[in-house]
Amino acid sequence: MPKQLAIVLDASGSMFHPAGGGSDSHKIVEASQSAQYVIDEIVTKVAADSDQWAVSIWRFASSVKALTGQTVFNSTISDFTVSIVKGQIADIENQASNQAAIGNLTDIFDAVRTVAQYMVDNPPAVGPGPLKKKILLFTDGNQTIEHDGSLTKGGYEFEQGIDFTGLLAGNSIALNAQGIGSDLLNYTLTDLVDDANAFGSSAKIINTTPGYEADVAAALMLNSMKIVNNNGILSLRPKDEPGAGLLWEQFTLPRVVHDEQQTASGKRVNYKEFEVECDSVTRELLLGITWHHPGHPSVQAVSPGGTLFEPGIGGAFKIEQGRLAALHIPSPEPGTWCVRVDGDPSYRPMRLNFMARGVNPKFVLAARAAPWRLEKPDFSTIIATPFWDDKTAEGEFQATATSFTGDMVKLARQADGTYQAKVELKTMGLIPWRVELQGKLVSGETVHRIEFTAVQVGRPRDPRLVVTPDQYEAGRKYTVDVRLIDAEFDRLSQIRFGDGIDLKQFVVQSTEAARAVIEVSGSAEPGRREVVSFHPEAETLSGITILPGCASAPSLSGMIQGLRFDAAGQLDGIVLDSNQAISVIVPAKQLQHLLETARDTNQKVTIEVDVENRLTGVLVVT
Repeated sequence: MPKQLAIVLDASGSMFHPAGGGSDSHKIVEASQSAQYVIDEIVTKVAADSDQWAVSIWRFASSVKALTGQTVFNSTISDFTVSIVKGQIADIENQASNQAAIGNLTDIFDAVRTVAQYMVDNPPAVGPGPLKKKILLFTDGNQTIEHDGSLTKGGYEFEQGIDFTGLLAGNSIALNAQGIGSDLLNYTLTDLVDDANAFGSSAKIINTTPGYEADVAAALMLNSMKIVNNNGILSLRPKDEPGAGLLWEQFTLPRVVHDEQQTASGKRVNYKEFEVECDSVTRELLLGITWHHPGHPSVQAVSPGGTLFEPGIGGAFKIEQGRLAALHIPSPEPGTWCVRVDGDPSYRPMRLNFMARGVNPKFVLAARAAPWRLEKPDFSTIIATPFWDDKTAEGEFQATATSFTGDMVKLARQADGTYQAKVELKTMGLIPWRVELQGKLVSGETVHRIEFTAVQVGRPRDPRLVVTPDQYEAGRKYTVDVRLIDAEFDRLSQIRFGDGIDLKQFVVQSTEAARAVIEVSGSAEPGRREVVSFHPEAETLSGITILPGCASAPSLSGMIQGLRFDAAGQLDGIVLDSNQAISVIVPAKQLQHLLETARDTNQKVTIEVDVENRLTGVLVVT
């Protein structure tokens, strides 16, 4: 079946910050590598069958621009053409050229509208058969550009005079929206997905499971596999250990393994083994790994019958892009596979994720909750639908749904071939459900697949940062008040102002407030950019502005004439012998002790201040 795919990449300012979750790559790099991985998967797919794909690549921030026109991928596409397309995707990692071309802020609604209209107006010359249309959207951002005075879909539709339901679902366009970083859940993406073609649309991966750290690379790779291969999640677990029951297993290498007596000294090993349950409906087994830290991990698999598969052996091959890799095994034997992931040969420490997927172009397990959004604790219905060739699959199946709060229900078969159960949602927040389906198709082929859905109870959390001031001159220091809305700071909270701004100090004052001391480099690029926090992940609504440079604020020198304290006994000011007063905004016991010692011993100090004459640093001259 021919496909029309638009890959849409958010290249706004906040994408040029670390992805978080332990990743040392910027979000734009993760998205770029994932999009290039999609291209490699498509090339592999068209070489193996007669399908044709018409693929266009887009980038957006304040405005939208095409990186490529529609390139037709089929079995005759040249390596040269593929390299050009992938090179154009990689070019979005250049922040300066991106910001010059498309701006800095985020207009998701305009990006989806522009790309969808292009797809409608430019039907590709591919065939035969009905055309499947899908938008694959990578974004970290909440909507930051207002339309008709609001940041909602309704505001955009009213101002622009369009209807997303007619544009998307009306033209059979599916939307697969993958949130990266701070965009874990908000109305922007979920509202758009609600207006898209029901079959094939989804908003992000369930990556906010309690006690589980979201992993950007793994979520993006899983999404990339699903887009191209229409593949399902297979049951997996670490060997001799219970599985996490999630989309992937996360682990570190090298690791220490203790013997049966649990002695204090363990053996250091550089591999981990997993067991994967492969059903007979699987036509291609995909074993994916992602990693964040430099290194070269590898994966090999042994079939239930004892045959070894690794790249170049047994017909298996590997697709790798950046820090994403998958071993493809054609026509896998049903049963329990043993998979071994080896770490870097030099024993460099790595954090990895392992996932298993069973590919069959005709079989899909879909899971959803209706309603998926509740104003308060109430009931919802979990619905699982096995599809075969875009029709409800016939066969004998058993289905269960398990929440991460521990509730489990059996889904009952309905007359329309779906499996359903009503569940009670008792707590507020995002509640993921793991849906597992086992059984046989009428053909006798076995099915054992997993899919995820979620129910949002109450208002979705939409974390935002407010920073004051929000304009900075290059070459100066500032004390910045940070306020967090719709989330809470904790002891792990971090903040990043982007390239060219050095964070000197960050102090969490309460669950909602913090204070940062920053120094803006004299060579910092003028213009708008984003501030991003981690733990929790949030960004500002309208960004910050770097103004052209000026001379640095002068340092003050002299003896300490006196220290000032507030009513609570907290240090709040310094007076030099020149009667110059300096405010202390972020008090600390160590700072107070240093200043008291310098005062009592008549030592000269050099004090650095920000533009508002507030303390940013102290040097005692001995």
